[in-house]
Amino acid sequence: MRAHRNVQIGDVSLSREDIALLVPPCWINDQLITAAFELLRRRLPGDDRLYAVGASEAMMMAHLDDPSQLRLLFEPLKLRTRHLVLLPVSDHDEPDLAGGTHWSLLAFYRSDGVESFFHFDSLSHMNAASAEHLARRVAPLLGTRQTHVVACPTPKQTNGYDCGMYTIQIAEICAAHMGEDVVAIGEIINSEVTPQAIRNRRIAFIRTLQEMLGETAPEAVSPAACAVGGHESAPGSI
Repeated sequence: MRAHRNVQIGDVSLSREDIALLVPPCWINDQLITAAFELLRRRLPGDDRLYAVGASEAMMMAHLDDPSQLRLLFEPLKLRTRHLVLLPVSDHDEPDLAGGTHWSLLAFYRSDGVESFFHFDSLSHMNAASAEHLARRVAPLLGTRQTHVVACPTPKQTNGYDCGMYTIQIAEICAAHMGEDVVAIGEIINSEVTPQAIRNRRIAFIRTLQEMLGETAPEAVSPAACAVGGHESAPGSI
């Protein structure tokens, strides 16, 4: 009997069950968000301007009450020197319990002495309060007094399960255009992030993980399944 193998990406170990969550209408979990952000960092090796924060790291930043512990945990990330910090935002407010229903992206930009937070939410302002809370908590780690969050026009998801993929793709566009004007980046996001682009990105993510697994994934994880629509069917984050 063939032993089950996991995909190891940084500190994240993805099982076949995790990978299967990429097939609609499932909701992708924290591990997949963190894995996608780790892969994003790997695409820019040696570029110290960017840091993409994993989902579990962002959750700790939002909910760990002890500032000294926050500094101890996250000072090695050198966030004070980064030009762009990308943080996944969850509306989950009980870190000791599983849950959460929505993902969005908080982006911190530092350029020519100007420091700003921008929030991209595929369900309008659903995560606005969570993004503002995260900005206040992470600001000392970034070495900024700026906590105001600018809500950016963002393409709207057309179903109840794609917000995690919108978060991933928007983060990738922000990273790819790092150093450019944020208004111009917003225009690129609103032009390029479409339902079809999200389906294509989902398929590409599955194929990447299959290649890392080194074998053909089960039928439930077939990229062709991503063309199938549906409704929410599992607990977790949409």
